[in-house]
Amino acid sequence: MSGNCAIWNPSRGAVVVYGAMLTSGVTLPHQAFIARFLTEAGIAPAQLSPNSYRVLMSLWHLWKQIGAKYPPTLKEVRNFYTLGRSDNRDEMDIIAGKQDERIKNLDKVS
Repeated sequence: MSGNCAIWNPSRGAVVVYGAMLTSGVTLPHQAFIARFLTEAGIAPAQLSPNSYRVLMSLWHLWKQIGAKYPPTLKEVRNFYTLGRSDNRDEMDIIAGKQDERIKNLDKVS
């Protein structure tokens, strides 16, 4: 398939991805961090909104910047964000938590 083409009825066994996933750095097959997050959260790749992939990839890069040896776990992601339904009822969004909680808990990451 070429370009920005939408597939509304993919064939059986097909994998559907958002273009935004790929432009935010997500690869196929998924990086272990993304695959583990989706598995632990119990959601399929298409259930997570495109912007949430940007949040996850940004968080992973921040983790590397502070010298973490491993990508953040679901528990660590949930320390900063919550997983909730988006306006599009078929998708999940990663939603920022309270700012003061994020700042206090940042020291616990490193």
